[in-house]
Amino acid sequence: MRLPDFLASGRRRRAASTSPIAAITWPARQYQKDILGFCHDVLGVVPWKKQRELLLMVQDNDWSACASGHRVSKSHSLGIIVLWFYCC
Repeated sequence: MRLPDFLASGRRRRAASTSPIAAITWPARQYQKDILGFCHDVLGVVPWKKQRELLLMVQDNDWSACASGHRVSKSHSLGIIVLWFYCC
């Protein structure tokens, strides 16, 4: 799988689109300490209560762990975290 040029090279680049996200320079430093803002503004996702707790725990700590059951959006949350990490 090939990374987008702006991720592979580490250079700052603007998204080519007419959407509000197009005005954001990537990597987006404005979301480095705001994973919930990244979810809402960039991904258009509104995480539920436990997801917000997990996302904030990952944002604020170097190591994170949580107990979880079946079908509680673990993969969805991890996808958000991975995108946030690489885009910001």
